[in-house]
Amino acid sequence: MAEPAPPTSKPCTRAPKVAKCEKNTSICALIQSLNWSTKDFMLAFLKDSKHQDVAISRRYWVTDQGWDSTKDLLLTTKRLAQRHIKGCEHWEAFILSQATEIVLSPKPPSGLSPGGSYYTTSSLASTFFSKDDRASRNEALISRMPFLYQLLCAKIQGNKSYEDSTITNAAAIKEEAEEDDAHDPSDEMEDLDGSILKKSSNPAIRRRNRVETVSLHAQLASKSNPAHMVD
Repeated sequence: MAEPAPPTSKPCTRAPKVAKCEKNTSICALIQSLNWSTKDFMLAFLKDSKHQDVAISRRYWVTDQGWDSTKDLLLTTKRLAQRHIKGCEHWEAFILSQATEIVLSPKPPSGLSPGGSYYTTSSLASTFFSKDDRASRNEALISRMPFLYQLLCAKIQGNKSYEDSTITNAAAIKEEAEEDDAHDPSDEMEDLDGSILKKSSNPAIRRRNRVETVSLHAQLASKSNPAHMVD
């Protein structure tokens, strides 16, 4: 009985190396031969949810594994837009519309406190203006509207991260400490509960507190997040 023939090795299917510019030219020519523009192809590729092969090829785009390259794609689009004045205007208008959509989406919970954001003057507890209650309300506002809070912090702090507000540079700390050590009547302002508001001795903490206070006041002043008080 004849022995079976040994299995033949599969031919290598890997395409030969081709320069990136040649790939671009060939792909663009193929797309045009199909009466598509490159934008037509990209939109169809991203929107296609019916064909499994297409969906599989982009399955990592929005995951941790593939987000870096997806971000590169978005930033490359940004750089392309910013080559021209009109492109910059269109890009900023687009980003503004996206930021506005994100900012307007979260809203304070409806209904009366403590489940909601509405308060009545007759039901306010004596602890409403206490430091613990104020801190709790601030924390709730930050957690409900994190995008707006971080955006305001970035503007106020000059795009420094929240953690970076704890300054380690000695010169910066000294400079801010000298500025904050100047007499300020608000340092001895009496709070509504009768206590005296005191500054922290740590200049980094003072800076962080100022940022948080201004950010929260800006959020509370906006029409989309009013201070709900009813009689």
